[in-house]
Amino acid sequence: MLCPTPGGSCPDWLIGFYKYKMPLVPMPVLIAVTAAAVSWYILYRSKYGMILRGIGNNPTAIERSGWSYLTAKMTNYGLSAVMVILSGMTFTAVCLGADANSAASYCMLSIATVILGGCEMSGGVVEPVGVVVGGIAMSFITALLTSMKVDSNFQTAVTGIILILVLAIKLITHKKEAAGK
Repeated sequence: MLCPTPGGSCPDWLIGFYKYKMPLVPMPVLIAVTAAAVSWYILYRSKYGMILRGIGNNPTAIERSGWSYLTAKMTNYGLSAVMVILSGMTFTAVCLGADANSAASYCMLSIATVILGGCEMSGGVVEPVGVVVGGIAMSFITALLTSMKVDSNFQTAVTGIILILVLAIKLITHKKEAAGK
């Protein structure tokens, strides 16, 4: 059903799962740690993980080693779709609603989180644990700016500045590594 304005409510079972009280660790922390651990295992410990990492860095080597580039790419997109669904469910549980427009400002924040977490924009270098830590750091920055009563428009600008700084630091570090070799 298409509604004239976006909206909706969060299912009770999803709210119940997200707000479940664990004895020692809050559920959001457990979800973040579990996501990082499962992603790390898939990418670094499973037999297919090297192939999934390699298609972003060296697709020719993947083809020459006998693996299908198309199959690996489709597997990557499939795993990404599962992660997007899970993150959408988490976002819905946090917001207690299903307004598609409420997440419009998170695009740059998600890119900044991935880059801050240690991943390369060109592909091939992934750090699942670093991305979770980067996400926690970005949420702390957002919470800090909110507590300092910084306007939300400026918060986006600060996120952009952090993204530019991280990219600049990576560029300088990569140039130093290349010069040292």
